[in-house]
Amino acid sequence: MTFEEFKKLALNPPFTNEPSVYRMDVFRIVEPDMDGDYYPKFGVRKRESFILPSFEEAKQFITTKEISKYDGAPIYCIHIYELPFGKDVIHTCCKRKWVFDGDGNLLEQSVCSSLFEDLDNPGGHFWGRSKDYIRFKPGDIVEVHDVENMEARLGIVLGLYNDIESCWSEYQKVAESCKEEGLSEENADDNYWLYACNDCYYVGYDSELEYGTSFPRTTDVFAPRFTIPDNLRQRLIKLHLG
Repeated sequence: MTFEEFKKLALNPPFTNEPSVYRMDVFRIVEPDMDGDYYPKFGVRKRESFILPSFEEAKQFITTKEISKYDGAPIYCIHIYELPFGKDVIHTCCKRKWVFDGDGNLLEQSVCSSLFEDLDNPGGHFWGRSKDYIRFKPGDIVEVHDVENMEARLGIVLGLYNDIESCWSEYQKVAESCKEEGLSEENADDNYWLYACNDCYYVGYDSELEYGTSFPRTTDVFAPRFTIPDNLRQRLIKLHLG
């Protein structure tokens, strides 16, 4: 495969339509104590989950009062997952995923399937994102939504692993490995090893937290929504950029 062919796949990700339902998860901010601060991290909890019959109805549902009928805490973000019938959709596995703010504005979306059934298909491989559509660049201060630990953490972007050029470099490594094994370069397509979990940034955090760096998924990285204390901003820059 040439770079132009690879780039075409990235800009037009393979996709097959399947009968699906759409799950909407609503994440809300946990307000800090009276004398507490939002940064370097604050709580974010999944408070509601809805099933809708179509993507359009799911989008419209965001703007209704029903979404906050029983909980008025500020919305952090809303995930919509496309879940095909008869497929393993455990945890957050899905055909497609969209992330919205509380006003229904699209913040980010996936570009490949994370379903186990699609791992051997082109639609289940991550081919990269155009740099024109990557929201953040190295040096940007961001919030990382850590769904598992139910929190949002302030960090600084240290590198991009989600652009087309980075993915092409990985593809070339696969092609080289195939040649070393006595296989033709055509086998690289079947052995390409980037998936939905590889659609990520490289982010650094305040060293006082448990982990110094991580690779959060592109759909879990946001612009900071609260005022950042200057001393924390400078500490992040000094720790990771020198």
